[in-house]
Amino acid sequence: MFKTHYEILGVSQEATPDEIKTAYRKNSHNRHPDTYSGKDEELKAIFEQKFRELKKAYDVLSNPAKRMEYDWEISRKDFNHYERCDEHVRQKKEQEKQEQEQSEQENQSDDLNNKDSNTDQVPWYDNPMTAVIISLTPILIFFLVVFVYFVLEFFGVII
Repeated sequence: MFKTHYEILGVSQEATPDEIKTAYRKNSHNRHPDTYSGKDEELKAIFEQKFRELKKAYDVLSNPAKRMEYDWEISRKDFNHYERCDEHVRQKKEQEKQEQEQSEQENQSDDLNNKDSNTDQVPWYDNPMTAVIISLTPILIFFLVVFVYFVLEFFGVII
């Protein structure tokens, strides 16, 4: 879950600069990684990360211009929105997968019912050479134009 800078410092959005400074000093003393030197390295790494977050939160909230910009950003964002979007995308993918499986089953049953002698022929748009020809067409046209240009220039039509 995303935490705001206010939650990291443990202050309200209406906190004064002095309250923010006091909260930062109190939390930085408790979360400073040097207080855990010589102990468990994993614990020290966790506290280094928490201290970086605390420092970033204080840097933003102690600067009036950055704080105003940050307040504007969090006022227009719903931090749970991202989780809801992820859930929506997951549900949509599951629904599409179910629809695709259902259509595949219907197609298989239709194929079994409609088998005739023309099933060996591949339609022109499924032919792999069609894709090659379509992709090479612009290149071939370019070389044709260049060739015609040089021929015309050779015979003196183009000066």
